[in-house]
Amino acid sequence: MKTDIERILQHFKNISDIPRGSGNEEKISNYLKAFGENLGLEVVQDDVMNIIIRKQASKGYENSDPVCIQGHMDMVCEKTSDSCHDFLKDPIKNILDKDLVHADKTTLGADNGIALAMAMTILEDKSLDHPALECLFTVEEETSMKGANNLKSSDLKAKFLLNIDSEDEGELTLGSAGGKLYKAEFKSTFENLSNESAYKISLKGLLGGHSGVEIDKPRGNAIKILAKLACELDDIRICDFSAGTKQNAIPNTGYITLASKKEGFLAEIEAGINKIKGEFKNLDGELIFNIEASSEKTALTKEESKRLLGYLLDLYTGLYSKMQEGFLECSCNLAIIRKTDQGFKILNLERSAKLDKLKELDDKLNKTSEKYSVSFVWEGDYPTWEYNRNSRLKDLAMNLYKEETKKDMKISITHGGLECGVFSQTFPHMDIISFGPNIRHAHTPKEYMEVSSVERVYDYTKKLLQRLK
Repeated sequence: MKTDIERILQHFKNISDIPRGSGNEEKISNYLKAFGENLGLEVVQDDVMNIIIRKQASKGYENSDPVCIQGHMDMVCEKTSDSCHDFLKDPIKNILDKDLVHADKTTLGADNGIALAMAMTILEDKSLDHPALECLFTVEEETSMKGANNLKSSDLKAKFLLNIDSEDEGELTLGSAGGKLYKAEFKSTFENLSNESAYKISLKGLLGGHSGVEIDKPRGNAIKILAKLACELDDIRICDFSAGTKQNAIPNTGYITLASKKEGFLAEIEAGINKIKGEFKNLDGELIFNIEASSEKTALTKEESKRLLGYLLDLYTGLYSKMQEGFLECSCNLAIIRKTDQGFKILNLERSAKLDKLKELDDKLNKTSEKYSVSFVWEGDYPTWEYNRNSRLKDLAMNLYKEETKKDMKISITHGGLECGVFSQTFPHMDIISFGPNIRHAHTPKEYMEVSSVERVYDYTKKLLQRLK
């Protein structure tokens, strides 16, 4: 008979075999639906592919308040520049290295596949003591929170919600930042090159990371670094600029294609790279540049190139403020730049635990865009999850942890956006906490999870369910 952790890892492997990037959850949703039905449980699949699996209360828990165990189906799809992985069809490899599980040059998807695997193990175990359960698996948490936003107040009966989407064992998350997207359009025209040499300058090696977790760390932003490099060069025109892949990931790779009539342009680029390497030598990761001749035929004018670079360098990115307790309060991530037929599109993601700080940052971004005549729109707001100091579930969780480990559980207000903010509005009666096993470098190809931590957190979850009688 398999142990709990063996079953969890097997479920996680099965989940990893199914491509499930944000917006591509139909197959994993159908898989979870079949899983619940095969157990003879009540299953609901809604019109956006959210799944709710209901399991009746154990004997003696019939009159206890129902509990929701929640995780999201989708994962951030990131890979190294030399990976050939196709996230639309290839399975994610699970490589077990002693106590760690990681993938092969891609994100692992432990954020948040491990929540699904743990919930599935609970659903199939008939020996557990627990109240009535509603296991909720949502879609598109990593992008639009479409799944959470689609829920109606009548969809769940649970009084308590255990969100297993935190990434530090021994830490209890009781609040999260709200946020919104800042979409800018740098409108311009591309004109033909004339007797100009063009070079594509690529950058890799930066560590990147989750913009809600690592935004205060020295990770380096590929967009900012490439823009700074271009500013070190004289008389240049921008042919192309592309960096970043996800709105909630710090961009760690990218390229800029530049053209110039100057003799010795290649040597000037190389000198600029050496200067940039010295300036950013204390970043996590490393700066790996590559230069190759480009066949680009068009570019912005010199004046428009300066306008774009000035805008990118003036745009605020990074940590904006901290709370008195030391928690991250407000930040902005300059996440993506892409060339369009009309110029360039630029995407920023703001986060804040307080509305007044978010408004301050809004004003700063608005003024920068107005200064450089760049149009913009705001969209994709998601709400703050405010700390409930009177939470009964919080007290139960902290007391249990102290009994089990003889240590105090750390309280956290996360800077990452959690679906709990949406749930707290849709289900205002619900008592919500978030916790999870140790996961490191989420949203990057370096992501891994600790097996022993998964085992401990699963055991803790079972005991917490027992306490909710």
